[in-house]
Amino acid sequence: MQESLDATYVLFPFYYQLISKDNILFLNLHFLIIFYKEEPCKHEIYVKGLIFISIFLFYRKYFIIIARFRRCSWYLPLQVQEQDSEKRLFLFIKKRTLMKQKILSLIIILMVGTQPLFPFYWEEDTLTKEVDFSNEVDDVEQEGEAWCVYASMEAVDGMPQCMRCFNYIFHFLDGKDDNVYGSSYIPDEEYKAAMKKFHEDSNSTCTSKETFSKFGVAGGDIRFFESEGYHFVNNRFFVKQLMDPNEYISSPVLLLKTVGGYGHCIVFVSSQYYNKNWYDPSSSIEIMDPSDGHIHNINWDDLMSYDAVYSK
Repeated sequence: MQESLDATYVLFPFYYQLISKDNILFLNLHFLIIFYKEEPCKHEIYVKGLIFISIFLFYRKYFIIIARFRRCSWYLPLQVQEQDSEKRLFLFIKKRTLMKQKILSLIIILMVGTQPLFPFYWEEDTLTKEVDFSNEVDDVEQEGEAWCVYASMEAVDGMPQCMRCFNYIFHFLDGKDDNVYGSSYIPDEEYKAAMKKFHEDSNSTCTSKETFSKFGVAGGDIRFFESEGYHFVNNRFFVKQLMDPNEYISSPVLLLKTVGGYGHCIVFVSSQYYNKNWYDPSSSIEIMDPSDGHIHNINWDDLMSYDAVYSK
């Protein structure tokens, strides 16, 4: 006759169902089996301690399940000394099938933790439309305070800024007596002196850049853009080109906006439109800002703040 019931077989249904689960309950059951196999009565205090620790390590909602298992554990040392205890214990386990299913359900929830129960991967890698002119746009820093348009054009076609400044003065300022920039920005005396120097030396916009540093494109004059081979593009059409896979942008574009009476021009470099959503984390827009000559990432709202688009 077997002197004591091997607890490994008594607890085998629990052990078998939890063996693939790396969790606290499995660890405690593992120690319970070892203790009962050696000296059940001697290690009763350790068994109680392990179960008590489980109560604190589990979330509060697991308290009832652990408490039931603990009550089951108290009389195991007494039953293991009786010959027919094995039948009674297995009968008890059979009747508690529903309880075990609940335990397993809770363990599954615990193991899932931070990952979704039914994994669903959002199409963050679905690229709706990509536009890339990074190989066609140079990093160019403006050489004059108001030369952002000239620098942006140089970034696209390579023509030096000082020559574009000459073109603007020659075609749109020369022969006019009025200071188109306003005396608050360029004093009238300074403006007249610069124009006199321009007449004396046609190359002065390149040799004396500081003199013409503020001679930018006044008011974003569309006539100058057209004279340099850049045509105006409707904003809505430009937006459609960025989002519609069937639309094509043939060349880099210049973006112009006016803030507080002063304008600024940048170059659109590239965009990646993911999941038909410009606010998707994977979506991106890059521009070249001539104020520092570097590529920058901007968001959709920043792009929409530019009110004029010009394409080569």
